[in-house]
Amino acid sequence: MIVFAGAMGTLLYQRGVFINQCYDELSLRAPDLVRGVHEEYVKAGAEVLETNSFGANRFKLAHFGLEREVASITVPPRVAREAAGDAALVAGAVGPLGVRLEPYGPTSLEEARAAFEEQIAALRDGGVDCLILETFADLDEVTQAVLAARAVAPALPLIAQMTVDVEGVTVFGVTPEDVARSLDALGADVIGLNCSVGPQIILEAIERMAAVTRRKLSAMPNAGMPREVGGARCAWRAPSTWRRTRAPPVAGRRQGHRRMLRHDAGAHPCDGGGDSTARASLFARRGDGRRETECARRGRARGRAACRGDTSATGGPVKLGTQARLRGVRLVGGDRAARAWMRRACSRTCGRSRWLE
Repeated sequence: MIVFAGAMGTLLYQRGVFINQCYDELSLRAPDLVRGVHEEYVKAGAEVLETNSFGANRFKLAHFGLEREVASITVPPRVAREAAGDAALVAGAVGPLGVRLEPYGPTSLEEARAAFEEQIAALRDGGVDCLILETFADLDEVTQAVLAARAVAPALPLIAQMTVDVEGVTVFGVTPEDVARSLDALGADVIGLNCSVGPQIILEAIERMAAVTRRKLSAMPNAGMPREVGGARCAWRAPSTWRRTRAPPVAGRRQGHRRMLRHDAGAHPCDGGGDSTARASLFARRGDGRRETECARRGRARGRAACRGDTSATGGPVKLGTQARLRGVRLVGGDRAARAWMRRACSRTCGRSRWLE
C-alpha cells in the first residue's frame, strides 16, 4: 500500500490564507508556507507528495487575472521536491477546470483538453514522478484530462480519480462500475476515487470498481461531511486510536493490486504517523481503565457540565439540543457509537436523553 499526502488547501487556510486568494499562486508568492505543509506530511509518513497545483489551469486562474501565468505558477514540483528529498515521490496534481463542458456548458471538449495539456506540460517540465487527476465529477472532463496527459507526458505514470456523492454515484449519475470501465479503457495506470463524503462510501464504491477491473486501485477519501443532529451540524471523527493504529480496509487485495490510500480534504498530517511518544501523549486513562483520546475526555466533561447547566465549563448558558450545547462537546467515533454514548452520558447526569433520539 502506498500512502499519499492529504489536504493542502485546508492547511493553508488554517495558516491564515483566506479563500479569496489564489492558493496555487502561493508556491510562487509564499513557497516557505507551502513547503512547510509538505514537510509535515513527509514527517507524518507520506510516501507521495502532491504538488500545490490542483487549480492551476487557465480557467480557474482567470478569476485572479493569472490565466496567462500557467507555466510560471505551476512550479510546485520544485517546492514539493525540496520537501520530499529522498523520502517521498512527487505527484503532479491536476483538478477539474471549474467550468461546465458541452453539452452542459459553453466550454468545448477541445478547449478543455488544451487547458489540461498546458497545465500537465508545465508539471512534466517541473520534474514530477507521476500525474494524479483528482476530484473529477464529469466523466467527459476526466476523459479529456487523461487524453491530454497521454499526449504531452506519455511516459509518466497516471492516476485518474473521480468523486461520488452519498448515493455512491457521480453528480451525473455515473456508477462506480461505469467509472472503472471507462478509466480502464482510457489506459490510466491507476484508477480510483477521492474526496467525496468520507471513507465508508469511498470503500463501498471502490469494492464495486474492483469487481470490474484489473487496474490498480486508489482510495483517497476526505475527512467526511458534517451531519445534522438535533438541529445542529456536527463533524464526526473516528477515534484517534483507530486512525493511528489501523488503516481502513481498501478493496483490491487480489494478486497484482497495489493499494493507494490517503486522507483528502480536511485531513491533517497529525491524523496519522508521528513517533510513539507523540501518540502516547494523546491518550488519557478513564476510571474504568480504558484508554481514550484527550479530546474525548474533555468532551465528556463538557457534556456532563452542559447537562447540569454548569456554564463555567461551556462558556455560557446552554439548552439541550441546541447548537450551543453541541458545540461544547467533541464527539468521536461513528454515528451510532457517538449517539449511544451521548444518550448514556445525559441519562447518567440528568436523566434526559430524548433530545438526541
